[in-house]
Amino acid sequence: FGDPLANHAQFLLAKSAPYAGDELLINNEDLNHLARFYIYRISDSEHLVIDHAYIHNGTEQSEFKIPSAWLETPDFNIVQWYSLKRSKLNGFE
Repeated sequence: FGDPLANHAQFLLAKSAPYAGDELLINNEDLNHLARFYIYRISDSEHLVIDHAYIHNGTEQSEFKIPSAWLETPDFNIVQWYSLKRSKLNGFE
């Protein structure tokens, strides 16, 4: 039911928390919660990744588009992708 690709990606991202810069958040209650991430299809070719930990902390860096084809690729590592993206945004390059 729903979107199995998105559900699997959400689970992987949540289980792999915390990410670089998470310790800088003022309100970190949602950092390790399984519902921290929400991913859904926004078009035939893209999904949207929403990180609720950053929404609740008043930052605009909480939503990221990702090609759906990447989620369909068995070798794609969404945790590494998100870790790199979050590291750059939080100044940990």
